Amino acid sequence: MKILSIDVDYAFSPDITKYDDYVKGSSISTKVEWEKLRQLGFHKPRVNQKKLNDLLSVFDSVVGNSKEVFFIKDHHQIVDRLQSISKKKFDIINFDHHHDIFYPDWHSLDFLDEGNWVGWMDKLGLISRYTWYRNQDSENLEKSVSLSCEYYEKNYEGEALSGFEYIFICSSPNWIHEDNIYVLNRFKERLPDGKVCL
Repeated sequence: MKILSIDVDYAFSPDITKYDDYVKGSSISTKVEWEKLRQLGFHKPRVNQKKLNDLLSVFDSVVGNSKEVFFIKDHHQIVDRLQSISKKKFDIINFDHHHDIFYPDWHSLDFLDEGNWVGWMDKLGLISRYTWYRNQDSENLEKSVSLSCEYYEKNYEGEALSGFEYIFICSSPNWIHEDNIYVLNRFKERLPDGKVCL
């Protein structure tokens, strides 16, 4: 079963790279996160319009043939949703500033979070193939981290994508700042009636 996952933090490169290593993530509230980041001298990122347009173009090209679109706050919320959809293995295409497999210096694999949901699903045998569409300034996958499923990394070059049964749009407010959540409306306004699941 083919899944398209879009984390809108993809569209905040290159600004996101300035503070990315200082983000704690969903373990703290977005408000506390950005108070701490401001104290360190960081400001909310600006959207990269070209990258946002790329995401919207991909979305527009596939949403009509999908069964449902889910909007989630933190990326690890995708795990429960996928497990409730099917017991089959998933072929996941993920547009994201982060690979979300596992970052050894940032967190543990003992607890599911937004930075290890792919590794978590792989350990459960739920992924047949994982393709990460990354930014050029995304952090590379560490050599000590691996997956048992097929794994590919790509830079998006405008290629046609198709065949997705379900689509997930993730807002990741701890990475993009709650003032930038408005970008989700750009996806919602393109939805055919009856496709959305919030």
